[in-house]
Amino acid sequence: MLPAVFGNHSMTYLEYVELCSSFATASVYTRPLPASCIAFTRGVAEVQIDYFPFFPTNHTFTLRRSDLGDNLATGLAHGESPYTDTRNIFPGREYTYTVLSVIGGYESEDATCTQCAQPAPPNSFDGAFDSDTEVSVSWDEPTLDSEIDSYEVAIEDDAFVPASGSFIHTFSGLSPSTCYTFYVRSKVDCAGAGSPVYSDSRLIKRCTRPAKCVLSSVEPVDISFDIYQRKLHVTLEPVFNHSYRILRASAAGLLFDEIATLDAENGVYLDRNLLSGTGYCYKCVAVLNQIDGEASDRDCACTLPGTPADLQFNALSDQSIEVTWTTPNNDGRYTSFEVTHDLDSSAPASTAALSYEWSSGLEAGSSYMFYVRTYLDCTATGAASNDLFSDWAKVQAYTAPSEPVLMAIDSTTSTVLLDVENAEYYDEIRVFLNGLERTPIPHYWPHTVENLAAGTSYEFYVVAYKNGLTNRSSEITYCTTPNAPTNLRSSTRHFYGFELFWDPPISGAFSGYSIWTDADQTQWFNVTPILSAPNAKNENIKLYNFDVSKDFSFTFTPAAGAGNAPGIAPPFIQVSGIESGGRYLVKAHTYKVCSVVEADGTTTDRLFFSHDVLSEAVVGAHPVVSLQAESVSQTEIQLYFDMLATQVEQGTTFTIYRYNGHNQLEQSFTGVTLAQLPLRDTGLDPASFYYYTVAAQVYDVETDAESRTDLVDDYMNSSQSMSTFEIYFPPEPQVSADNSIQFYYFKQRSACTYPPNPSSMTSTDVDYDSFSITWTVDDYSHVSAECFPWNGGVDINGNVGCIQVEQRVYLEGEYVDTVAGTDPAAYTFDNLPNPRSAYWAQVATALICPDDNAYLDDVDYTAGSTAPYNDSYTLLSFNSAATDVFLGITGYTKPSNIPIVNVTMGLNDPTTELRVDYGQQDRGVVHEAVASWSESLLTSPFPTAQVSRTDTTPYLVITGLKSGQPYSVSARSRWVVDDSLTIFGNYAPEAVVVGDYEPLTANGQTVAGEPIYACTYPADVANATVYGIDNQTAGVTFDIPDGLMDSYNVTVSVDGSVVHQVMETIFPYFTPLETITWTYSELVPCVQFTISVVTSSSCGVNLERQWALTSVTGTAYTSPNEPTILLDSTSSVDADSVYVAWAYNPDSMNDLCTRPMFTVYRDDVPVSTSTATELTDSGLTAGTVYTYHVTSTFEGQTGPPSDDLQLCTYPIAPHSGMFLNSSVTRTSFAIEWQEPSEGGRTGFFLNDGQENTNTRLLASNFSYVDLAAGSEYSYTITLQSYLSCDVTGQFPEVELTSSDSHSFSFTACTAPVAPRLSGVLEDSMDYLLEVHISEGGFDHLTFDLNEALSGISVTSADGSFTRVSSTQLTFEASVSDTSLLQFNFAGLSKDTKYELSVHSNFDCSLGLGMTSEASTLTIQKSSPTRVAGLSPAKFAMIMAAVAVALLLMASVAVIALLKLKFSS
Repeated sequence: MLPAVFGNHSMTYLEYVELCSSFATASVYTRPLPASCIAFTRGVAEVQIDYFPFFPTNHTFTLRRSDLGDNLATGLAHGESPYTDTRNIFPGREYTYTVLSVIGGYESEDATCTQCAQPAPPNSFDGAFDSDTEVSVSWDEPTLDSEIDSYEVAIEDDAFVPASGSFIHTFSGLSPSTCYTFYVRSKVDCAGAGSPVYSDSRLIKRCTRPAKCVLSSVEPVDISFDIYQRKLHVTLEPVFNHSYRILRASAAGLLFDEIATLDAENGVYLDRNLLSGTGYCYKCVAVLNQIDGEASDRDCACTLPGTPADLQFNALSDQSIEVTWTTPNNDGRYTSFEVTHDLDSSAPASTAALSYEWSSGLEAGSSYMFYVRTYLDCTATGAASNDLFSDWAKVQAYTAPSEPVLMAIDSTTSTVLLDVENAEYYDEIRVFLNGLERTPIPHYWPHTVENLAAGTSYEFYVVAYKNGLTNRSSEITYCTTPNAPTNLRSSTRHFYGFELFWDPPISGAFSGYSIWTDADQTQWFNVTPILSAPNAKNENIKLYNFDVSKDFSFTFTPAAGAGNAPGIAPPFIQVSGIESGGRYLVKAHTYKVCSVVEADGTTTDRLFFSHDVLSEAVVGAHPVVSLQAESVSQTEIQLYFDMLATQVEQGTTFTIYRYNGHNQLEQSFTGVTLAQLPLRDTGLDPASFYYYTVAAQVYDVETDAESRTDLVDDYMNSSQSMSTFEIYFPPEPQVSADNSIQFYYFKQRSACTYPPNPSSMTSTDVDYDSFSITWTVDDYSHVSAECFPWNGGVDINGNVGCIQVEQRVYLEGEYVDTVAGTDPAAYTFDNLPNPRSAYWAQVATALICPDDNAYLDDVDYTAGSTAPYNDSYTLLSFNSAATDVFLGITGYTKPSNIPIVNVTMGLNDPTTELRVDYGQQDRGVVHEAVASWSESLLTSPFPTAQVSRTDTTPYLVITGLKSGQPYSVSARSRWVVDDSLTIFGNYAPEAVVVGDYEPLTANGQTVAGEPIYACTYPADVANATVYGIDNQTAGVTFDIPDGLMDSYNVTVSVDGSVVHQVMETIFPYFTPLETITWTYSELVPCVQFTISVVTSSSCGVNLERQWALTSVTGTAYTSPNEPTILLDSTSSVDADSVYVAWAYNPDSMNDLCTRPMFTVYRDDVPVSTSTATELTDSGLTAGTVYTYHVTSTFEGQTGPPSDDLQLCTYPIAPHSGMFLNSSVTRTSFAIEWQEPSEGGRTGFFLNDGQENTNTRLLASNFSYVDLAAGSEYSYTITLQSYLSCDVTGQFPEVELTSSDSHSFSFTACTAPVAPRLSGVLEDSMDYLLEVHISEGGFDHLTFDLNEALSGISVTSADGSFTRVSSTQLTFEASVSDTSLLQFNFAGLSKDTKYELSVHSNFDCSLGLGMTSEASTLTIQKSSPTRVAGLSPAKFAMIMAAVAVALLLMASVAVIALLKLKFSS
């Protein structure tokens, strides 16, 4: 049995030693196992076959395809699976493949598989919407010839489904306004493979038609800003990512015009510049992806009617007002007007006229805010809407003031005191005298008209002003008093008569004189005091006589001219019938008879008297004498006799006794003669009561009663009136012990010492009409405050009389009041006539001392009873001889609060200043005003600002305020008396109407005393920049000013006409400095526009919106339209330049915009700027993709860029040079070349003039395959570069081929096939070697021998050997058939291992030796070895069983691996 040989490995059986002969050997191959066959689709021109070569590496494989007449591939090596079939593959066609494994020339059984090439994809895939829920797609047959059984389509991520038509399919049930991705692919069923094969998918994105637009409302704009009556809000229900076309027609029309386009983010369109009071109808159309949806149903509305313009009022009377207006601006339509005012609670009055007279319920001199608005019956315009009204226009109106009632109160020789009923009701009253206005204008009433002539009749009337309107009073007549006569004097005619003389008045007219003299004391005390002497110790001096009283009164009317002119003898009158011994008071005055006319027209004749002129007339009388006690100071009383010297005989002396208030004798003065008088009693207690009696020592006293009548009191001092005056005589004379002297006790006289002055006087608590004083008083506890009865001149307690102490208060020298003498004492002067005035206030201590007659009458008082004072006199502390200072202090009233009549903008900066105007000025007063702010206007002010200003201007300016904020304004006066004293008035706001702003009101009425609310103007925006953004959009960027600002109004104008105006609201109101950007996108290209920004704020409580006085304005241009890049076949010119062209549509009103400056950008870098519309861009890199866009610029504004365009330069050919790479095999070789010297490329076109024509290559190398082994090939190759350039907007890609090429020729050789070795070791120990060459040629074989074979003889009949070395031989064949060569190795030895390797060599003409892989062989023959107990037959059987087992194991392993491969 011969040994079996597997591959290049041999199995040699052991030889039985000494038992068996030698075996002859031979190589035997079993049939190889079948290979697997699995086919895969790899493209429209490729099928890949995997044959899973899980075999020893010496197997090869043969691949056959059923439609080919020869093998597809043979001799496939172990590592070449899978195999890619590209041989004449037809897209979509089914192919069947057979795979055989080969070893030792033996082939396995067939393994077959079937697969289809991928079908070509459909062409021209497109689609379009059928409705808002359907889209149809269509396609054409593939551009390549292909087998196709059907087509399938899919949407989004859904599974593919068969197409409903051959080349069309409709998708239904889609969502409106939605874009979808649609797919289509070709399909071949490929039944032989068991599963279909699909082409690559083609996809498109298409959208359903937008859903029908829905208009939710069309309404008038109700936000109060400029011209809002000419605007309508059109509100629709937007869908994301849509745009909308807005269509408009008149309410009665059917033709709709497109007026605007909206995006989905803005569902409201503000239609502007309409006619007010006009009906309009609207539709909307949704647009998505340039597809219009179905138009909405029409919706109609009216613009609001315009507000009445030029509102005016006329005060027809004090109870009637006429309001007039003009029709609304913009020729707006209207139906009628409604009129009302702020105090009318009834329904507004309606009128179609342009005026209305309101004559009911109005009060004279009152303020009314009248409102007028326009009414529109919208249905009359053709639109179905509710009744519409404009905003109320308003005007502050006033009724005329009521007729003032003028009165004359009093007059003097040069003044008339006038008053007007309710004078405070009027704003201003002007006085007219005899038809001429008097100046200055009175500020206070009653008002004194000065500088008049005495005794003269005058006509007066006044004109009263209120709210700028006037009314005149009736005329009255009144007279000044005449001047008094002068130099009244008397002359004693005799003991019973006297003569009176006087001079006429120094000026003025009069009607006559009145003369009066007293005799009746009762009458005297009922008349005005005759004399006032501020520094006298008595207020009045009264003259008395004790004779029968007689009253004489005379009226003297001078003859014509008498008594009125100088040089005329003075008038006089004789008075007779007067009793002897009397003193009489006489007085005289003039009078004027005047016809007084009252306000109601009543005329009355009245007498106007001058003041009285006083004098004294004395009638001769018997001399009298009396004791007098006179207060001198706080510690002194002076005593004297009032008598004539002839009445006292010479030598008569007197004794004077002093008693204190407790009826205690304190002092006596004796031997007092007439020469010692007057006598001053000193060292007395202040504010104490004393009384004195006097006794006279008289000689030769007459005892008749008549002589005693001479010793009487002739007058006394008193400050109180008495009802009676009685004369008391002294008692009968008392005779001395020696009967020589008689003592006559005269009537006692009392007196008090002066009280001390108060001290420490201060002035406090200043107010507008009052101030207070305080002072310190002494202790007067010793002074009784009660009045005690008398019993015989002494009360029951032993006290004589009683005195009272008071504190008397004087103002400007005039007595005002009496207060208790407590310490400290205080008094408030109130109801003073003048604010801001200095008053001299004085205080004196008054000691009320009883007069003698208070206790020396004949009335017998019972103890405990109360007797009134009959008379008393008062001692004032400041009249004391020792203290002649009248203690006083200056008190001040506060300056009056000047009413605020207006609060307006500041003089310099109205954003931070408020000007406060006053109704009148008070000279010498500085005014202050304060403006306070708080968030609620009711809390404590923050911040506050206060400024002062002198009275040189009738206003204040408050600075340092915040802009745009409401402030409460109040003011006060400040009177700087001197450097050390400033008197402030109170802050006293007045409720007035301030411009268009009203103060807080209650029930619609102005509340007096509430703060005035006013606003600073909002500040302008800061750092405003106006600029164009693109060809339709303007923008402005600005900073919000510091202050209050809750909105701003932006106006966009073109050529002086407003094209857009809007008010934007900011929240919160207080905003720190930040930047706002505002844009408007409805302009046209290349237009110069102006943007004005004006700020505003709504100032809070009852205040309307306040706009800044100025606006911030800037001018800029919109940019031109974007250019449109044009695609052209010449766009790529050559390897270093491209050609770019573009079109431009100016779409502008500006002729200059037709050719703006164009800037071309290459890869976002500008490369050219000119007015040309084309550019050849040079100096570029070959084979490079460049991106271009173009912008247009006009007046510095650059428009939006054009769409990007990708252009490519042509590539250049590969760089010179070509070389074979190292990957040469027996059936292939590869060549490589250098990349182009610059730029890029997509691939190369290779032409070799043989089987390759414009073969596309992606890499810079190419492999020749399926060549014959050991063969030489020559080629001339031409290479060009190509670039696949995706030019924007074109499909498929543009392919650019280099204009130059690179050519070269080469010769290459394939490697020879490796020889397959087999042989037989003969008994002679010669080894017969067979070398099989399966294909191809070779030039020689190379044998590499081990050392064991180095000496062995090798021969062959097929050629000759050349020994290169002892271990290497070369063999050149001499026969033509070299597929099988035989070699003989002679003389081998047993038990020696021989190894050899053989490879083929092919001598290529290039001088390169191509060598195959080496095939190796081992030769060894061993001597047989005995195995105990095992016969040779048994040993052979065992070895055969082992061989079969090995084969079975190998088969099982192969089958298992095939199953695993198929399952995966």
